[in-house]
Amino acid sequence: MFKTSKFGKTLIYSAALAAIVMSTTPVTVFASTADWAPTASEKLVKMPATYLKRAVERDFASSALASALSENTDTMAAKKASLKDLQEAAEMAEGDLRIELQHQYLAEKKAYIRLMGERQDMQRKHAETRIKFYQRLLRKLERNNQGTTPETQALIQQQEEAKQRFSAMSDKVDMEVFGEPGAKRSKYSVDYAKNELALKQLAAAIEGHPMNQSAQMDGEPISKQDYIKRLIQDGESEVALIDQKDELLGYMAKLVALDAMALAEEVEEIQLGGLAESLEEDQSPFDPADNVDLFLN
Repeated sequence: MFKTSKFGKTLIYSAALAAIVMSTTPVTVFASTADWAPTASEKLVKMPATYLKRAVERDFASSALASALSENTDTMAAKKASLKDLQEAAEMAEGDLRIELQHQYLAEKKAYIRLMGERQDMQRKHAETRIKFYQRLLRKLERNNQGTTPETQALIQQQEEAKQRFSAMSDKVDMEVFGEPGAKRSKYSVDYAKNELALKQLAAAIEGHPMNQSAQMDGEPISKQDYIKRLIQDGESEVALIDQKDELLGYMAKLVALDAMALAEEVEEIQLGGLAESLEEDQSPFDPADNVDLFLN
């Protein structure tokens, strides 16, 4: 079976290391400066609850924070691929080259952890901004509700009753104009019936439109305020999950530090072992028993 010479292996590993180092050049991600600032406009306040969440997601997608997250994702994907290549090269290498590749592997793992930390910082900023936005929106809705006093509610009720009385009166007038069923219908009555049917069809379409559906929780309809409160709770749960991920990163960083200490100890043992061996070899010709002949003449 063909075997690669030691010199050939060195060339292969050196080329692999050079390629990996070039491919893992750190890319600056402006995680701290990337931002997203949604506005709780009156338009959003008036939107149906189910449409509100999608509108906020679209607004985020066009923000600098979303762009930075996307850039971070691409950088992490490239970094992860190069880490695997570097790990394989280190496992195959020998001697000083193996030590050098292990050093590089640890450095790149540290850089990967930094990228994950930046990603989680941006995810936290996204979640916390969303929470604050929904809280502002909720306060606006609650202020609108607080403006409706009992007297105003009574007035609204009276207006609604008057509207119903007018509608009943209008139907009576229309029937008088149309005449009795079976009688010859006027052009006015035909057009009125046609328009009435069109209105009912349009009203049914509006009522059944997906964008006009009421928000639901566990299959039950809920108010817009309760829906927004649920979105706030979801954001807070997301922040708690990110806190847990931060703890995982801490453990990862600790393992990298321990690996670095182990590698440093290995290098030190190799250096000390070589020094002891050379000292032992150098001292053997100068043992007193081996130099007696110098003193017998």
